[in-house]
Amino acid sequence: FLSNDELLEILAQTKNVQAVQPHMSKCFDGIKSLDFGKDPKSVDIFAMISGEGERVGLGKNLKARGNVEQWLSAVEAAMITALKKQGKDSYISYPQELRTKWVLEQPAQIVIMVSQIFWCRGVIEALDSGAPVEQMHAYLEKNRQDLKDMTVVVRGELSKLHRKIIAALITIDVHAR
Repeated sequence: FLSNDELLEILAQTKNVQAVQPHMSKCFDGIKSLDFGKDPKSVDIFAMISGEGERVGLGKNLKARGNVEQWLSAVEAAMITALKKQGKDSYISYPQELRTKWVLEQPAQIVIMVSQIFWCRGVIEALDSGAPVEQMHAYLEKNRQDLKDMTVVVRGELSKLHRKIIAALITIDVHAR
């Protein structure tokens, strides 16, 4: 949470939008900073950046103008909109791409969410089938193959962020078997 002094500091810096940067992690969970571009006086907000360095675009025409509380509220709304859109796009692309490729192209929380949606769907389809025991065994084998594929990827050359994403996904997949 923000202390009274920190809140006053933010509110007092209406002209200097960069003054909010040191407090972003206290304003929004998982967000280290906002990307204002290369110009230090820019009021355009392009993306949110996590502590791990993951960057998620926030769309167009997002500006840090006016009262700090108003543009921070606009940032929050843009975060929600951006992640909803990313979630929908990732949900659509998941069955069309190799999982090992797909996982490297999505934000971390989207990877976990969409993977879990498809895992749940696979379990439900197996249980609702005419031969649930056989279908669950087949789905178990598919999950084991997915784990083997992810193990190959995680042993390869990855960025620190991608390694964390895949390690989290492998952990969830192991527990979901």
